[in-house]
Amino acid sequence: MELTTENILEFTEYMCREYYHQNLQPILSVISKDISWIDPGKIFLFGREAFERQFKAVQMHPMIDLDDIDFHLLPFGKDAYIVIARYYAYTSAEAEYITAAMQRATFYYRMNKGRLELVHMHVSNEWQELIGDEVFPVHISTQTYQYVKKILAERLERRDEKKLSLKGGTANFYIDPSKVLYIETVGAKSVIHLFDQNITVNYKIGVLEGMFPDYFYRAHRSYLINTEYSIAIERYYITMSNGQLIPIPEKRYNEVKKTLAKKIGL
Repeated sequence: MELTTENILEFTEYMCREYYHQNLQPILSVISKDISWIDPGKIFLFGREAFERQFKAVQMHPMIDLDDIDFHLLPFGKDAYIVIARYYAYTSAEAEYITAAMQRATFYYRMNKGRLELVHMHVSNEWQELIGDEVFPVHISTQTYQYVKKILAERLERRDEKKLSLKGGTANFYIDPSKVLYIETVGAKSVIHLFDQNITVNYKIGVLEGMFPDYFYRAHRSYLINTEYSIAIERYYITMSNGQLIPIPEKRYNEVKKTLAKKIGL
């Protein structure tokens, strides 16, 4: 698709979708040599060369889809156009990173020698959800959490498992494995972390590893995680859907990353 004065809205939406699918060709075909770009995080660039260097130096975000799109064209003087946009950006439920955010954007085009060029972009999140040098919020955030809860609810509807009977102190607990986030060893006992409570049981984590379903994984000798609640893996930890960071031994990082990807179906 080529940018014209008649299809500015359509082209801008197409350009955004392709950008989030890691295809930079549409945006590179229209940016001017003096492009200015303000993006979430620390991105504040001027010039086409700086723009291209940024994408060569920084790892791209995961594959992202757009929904609830709202684009508007605002004529701005002679031969100048502004497109303002609001859209919901989210990864698939099977992606290595599960995340979602409502984003807002402004695109300023102007005519240069008979050709429309993109001279300014400004993209921001509705809330400040980025951490460090992220180019997209891969850590837990308000909107990511709501998105994850929706995914988990759909998964729970498909699962019909028997509860496990476990002793803790003098009590018997009946645990639904699908509602367990992770299990943590504490001496000769273990703490089972659910969304709404923590339960201490009289079992070593190695024993529990053999009792829980195969979608649980011993990522660290002190942690047994429910892989369906893992939303990201980085050096050297796994982020769970409640924001908890599970450490990964440095020497086992590649092994854990491959095994986790396999268990969640990537």
